[in-house]
Amino acid sequence: MKSLFIVNDFPPIKGGQSTYLYNLCRALPQDKFIVLAPQVSGDHAFDQMQDFQIIRKKYLFPIPILEKFFKIVLPMIYTQRIMKREEIGILHCAHVLSTGFIGLIFKKIKNQPYYLYTHSADILEYQNNSLIKFFLRKIINNANRIVTNSEFTKVKLLELGASENKIIKIYPRIDYQQFSKAIDVQDFLEHYHLAGKKIVLSVNRLVPRKGNDMVIRAFKQVITEIPNAVYLIAGEGPCLSMLKDLVASLNLNQHVMFLGAPDNNLLNKLYHLCNLFIMSSRELDNGKDVEGFGIVFLEANSAGKAVIGGNTGGIPDAVIDGQTGILVDPESTIHIAQAIIKLLKDEEYARQLGQKGRQRVKEEFDWRSPIKELDFLFNDHDKN
Repeated sequence: MKSLFIVNDFPPIKGGQSTYLYNLCRALPQDKFIVLAPQVSGDHAFDQMQDFQIIRKKYLFPIPILEKFFKIVLPMIYTQRIMKREEIGILHCAHVLSTGFIGLIFKKIKNQPYYLYTHSADILEYQNNSLIKFFLRKIINNANRIVTNSEFTKVKLLELGASENKIIKIYPRIDYQQFSKAIDVQDFLEHYHLAGKKIVLSVNRLVPRKGNDMVIRAFKQVITEIPNAVYLIAGEGPCLSMLKDLVASLNLNQHVMFLGAPDNNLLNKLYHLCNLFIMSSRELDNGKDVEGFGIVFLEANSAGKAVIGGNTGGIPDAVIDGQTGILVDPESTIHIAQAIIKLLKDEEYARQLGQKGRQRVKEEFDWRSPIKELDFLFNDHDKN
């Protein structure tokens, strides 16, 4: 008897959620599940390299209204077809308000058990919409198990009425070997004239929550004490133009560089060449827009780098304050600047944080490490 893992975001789609789901699947018992994923460019070559079965179907559309509709209806049809030819014991629903709705329908019609996966944004986004919140509660309360990515998300689930004995906390996994292996960065340093610089790095989508603007403002203070400090921002998003204008207005053009969205090779180089990593995410929209965890902290730690994170949402699960990095008030440029200056000046302290973070990722967050909760999920075929 197998499980069917229904996903909307999956490689070669790029993004934190896609990476999270992929590394989770890599850690699962390979003979016990099938992935139902959307057709995207490059999927055939990607699927050929995997050790688990992936069924690709077309259900992503570029028109937002149609996409939301088809992300429920079409996977539901495909799920029914797969269940007819495969002995499926559990549906694993990777997204609360799309695939989770599919799980709810099959639970009501066929008494089919389903497990739900949550990551905070999917349960916070629609808190003010009474109709969607009604279905959100139904989906959560009817799930046989709920997998959450952080203590913060667990608390939000409990506030929505989830039974605590149903909740299983499984932290995101990454490919430790990919980010920990040594890589030559000299060509990049020479090309961008960064030799001898103190490099601060952010890797994130350029949206208000990520706090790049606060780091840029803090850099005005940083360079007064560390004139050779530079801030590299890797990512794309709607805030790019605003951030560039902010850099110009603060006369920081010689200290802030925008790199665009990095490919895997460049991403590895960036983690290894930087002195520290920062993502000072904050809570916005009355707590509905918040970081659920922060996989990038684990990636940077894997490269042996100290990290700085905003003390919000699920970030305290990703960054242990004073052990693998420093947590800061994301609304305080003074606090952010002090943390950056501390780690750039005290290289030994930064090295210790980075090494402790690296060891923690290797032992607890590599997808190759045993995850006892996953073994439980794929052997406990609930029928309640």
